[in-house]
Amino acid sequence: MPRKKTNLIEKIQEKRLALSLILTRQCNLRCQYCYEHHSNRNEDVMNFDVAKDSILRYMNADDGFKEVEIEFFGGEPLLCFSMIKELVEWFRSQKWRKKHIFFIGTNGTIMNNEIKQWFLQNKQSVCAGFSIDGVEQAHNLCRDNSYNRVIENVPFFKENWPFQPAKMTITSDTIPYIAESVIHLENLDILFSANFVYEDVWGSPDKKKKLLEKFDEQLAILVDYYLEHPELEPVTPLLPALPEYLGNPNHIHTEKEARFCGAGRDMVTIDVDGTILPCHRFSPWVTNRPLPSMDVNRHSEWKNDKCISCKLLRSCPTCIGFNWEINGDPSMRTDFHCETYKLGVIASARIEAARILQKTEEELSSMTPKEQLNFKRRVETLFSLIEDGV
Repeated sequence: MPRKKTNLIEKIQEKRLALSLILTRQCNLRCQYCYEHHSNRNEDVMNFDVAKDSILRYMNADDGFKEVEIEFFGGEPLLCFSMIKELVEWFRSQKWRKKHIFFIGTNGTIMNNEIKQWFLQNKQSVCAGFSIDGVEQAHNLCRDNSYNRVIENVPFFKENWPFQPAKMTITSDTIPYIAESVIHLENLDILFSANFVYEDVWGSPDKKKKLLEKFDEQLAILVDYYLEHPELEPVTPLLPALPEYLGNPNHIHTEKEARFCGAGRDMVTIDVDGTILPCHRFSPWVTNRPLPSMDVNRHSEWKNDKCISCKLLRSCPTCIGFNWEINGDPSMRTDFHCETYKLGVIASARIEAARILQKTEEELSSMTPKEQLNFKRRVETLFSLIEDGV
């Protein structure tokens, strides 16, 4: 069976609020694709009392959430390591009625012995994740030549949080390295996700066409790779896990239910100055816009006529913070990533179709009539996607 890529935090989840504290806007890297505009960074650091009061507010709130994931965010949060230690120590001195866990997402470059020792002492309640963009050339191209500093810490993360995926980010400049990078990370035997940036990184229409052709070539290599390695589950969201309803002609298209993220619903972010945000991407220093006055991510319909008629609407990722930054409306979808997502869906359909057609006669005969019907419909759906596109 394919290896399941599961976030440890998700495994323990009941009804969980994701509370992010932006401890600092500072970062020791200048990643090429970072949506936190480098020119807007400053030396501000969250006041300890702001952090403590925010935790108290949401840990004690009667809001229906039984669990709170407290994320230390940045910038690079480990630049505020002393505050993190102090907050966790204070937190443990209190009694709480809600379940809780801490999460720290780091660029993985400043993991000194003191920090590692603290993580080891607290790993039952503190989960850590890191970023790595694949092979050295791809990583260094976008992440400030930090590959060697990250790769030396991979065994530490892998050993202590084996179920927490690392994060691989793809942009137009790293398209030629996608397959090599995915295979590299699979060979490191770590869990990871791989996603394309939402931003418009494509240049002219002619350049975009050539980049998409190269992207499709890279996906074809990965299709062959995952078919040769049936023990592995294809990396998401680059190769999306296709929902059961996709392509079913009897499925009712319910765009009103479509929600890719929890911003403004089961996510809240506290900015460095104590401002409450739906998520970190709504921060004015990120969007160069004021905060929206509307209740975000609770709209009843999505805008953009091109998207409304798309059969992938419900499964397509969208970032409502980025929608706000670009369009001034969280419900108005950006579509810079549209073609890459569709190509990923078709590649995923090829993998799944090939794998399920390898089922033995014994496996097929053991299915109930209903299971056989669903199996037939699924195969038809997959081949429809492959032959007709999306």
